[in-house]
Amino acid sequence: MIDELSYHTDSITTLMPSNLNGKIPNGQSMLTAGRDGNICEVDCLTRDYNMIYSQSEPITCISPDTKNGFMWYATASSSINCFPLPDQNARQQWDVQEAFGGTTKSLVKDEHIITIKGEPKIVEKHIMNNKRFALTVDSEKSVKLWQLDLLDKVMDFPN
Repeated sequence: MIDELSYHTDSITTLMPSNLNGKIPNGQSMLTAGRDGNICEVDCLTRDYNMIYSQSEPITCISPDTKNGFMWYATASSSINCFPLPDQNARQQWDVQEAFGGTTKSLVKDEHIITIKGEPKIVEKHIMNNKRFALTVDSEKSVKLWQLDLLDKVMDFPN
């Protein structure tokens, strides 16, 4: 049976079994993250979902650390962030409203507590005629010269 998940306003980038309740994942609930910046826990049987976290930047990958109570996620800007997971009691205290035929509980109270800043993304590239060097321009308008056979940055031309 194929079903549609309408809990995100943009495409889903991560779909994985959930064990946020501390139990072994059984496929009944899934964690989803998307380009809309939301992380949700979805009950596949009842179609209820909990929005665990929301931010403005697209999320590309998530990794829950249930042993220590944190959720790590990567964003489209190459940064890695972490926020504390709400405990089971906190999950049941939030306001409930009907949405998309299921129930949604919003848990978007906490901001991330750790950020590991990534490199700026490459927005333009040019491979030289000898196929040995390449020029790149990143999102901060910095130009870099790379030696491809050594996988090494030769020169950085800051803006």
